[in-house]
Amino acid sequence: MILISKIFLLISFICFGMAGGQRIKGLRRFGIPGSTITYILFDKKKSWKLRLKYAWYVLLTFTLSMGYGESSWLRMKIKNDKLTRVAYGFILSIPFLFFKLWYAPLVLAGAFSIRAGSIRVGDFDFLFEDFYRYTALGILILITI
Repeated sequence: MILISKIFLLISFICFGMAGGQRIKGLRRFGIPGSTITYILFDKKKSWKLRLKYAWYVLLTFTLSMGYGESSWLRMKIKNDKLTRVAYGFILSIPFLFFKLWYAPLVLAGAFSIRAGSIRVGDFDFLFEDFYRYTALGILILITI
């Protein structure tokens, strides 16, 4: 049952990230950290002391709100698309450092640097790069919870 719930959680992270990247920004900004924290709060195997450790995932709300697109403040400061995406990956990895996942900055900087194209599905662009980015983010979250 735990495996099924974690697979469902990973799929929801990917969907929130992809939809939030194109249309409904709140899904990415609040859906990913919110579903992570909800999962942790309802995990009866974890003590309350251990659950408080996961409060670091609240930081994801701020980093996912920051963005890395053309009009983001990070892009305006760095003025280079590739470097902005690498910097965003490093910033996004901050909560994982509290769980001693020292490789998270490299994983996320690499994932957010990928350019992979898309397939149009109705009014929605299925961006392969978003799929890779939010799969990487989701797997890192699942490793810690």
